[in-house]
Amino acid sequence: MIEEYIANSQFQDALDLLTDLDDETVRYQRLVCLYGLGQYQQAKNEGMLAKIKASNTYYDVVSIYLATLKELEEFEEA
Repeated sequence: MIEEYIANSQFQDALDLLTDLDDETVRYQRLVCLYGLGQYQQAKNEGMLAKIKASNTYYDVVSIYLATLKELEEFEEA
């Protein structure tokens, strides 16, 4: 269901279901939703933690994190 929400750009609906921050995939999916909603500062904050904890989703997390920094025009941090 969450994947369907994300695929259909229903990011808030998906985000409401993504509550288990101990799950690596959930952390990544939250970043996708936050980015899609334009909540870049929150995506940056969650992305820093997700980047540290990621293993299987590391490159996906880094990709969203860098895109978030670009949107925030924080080029030096990127």
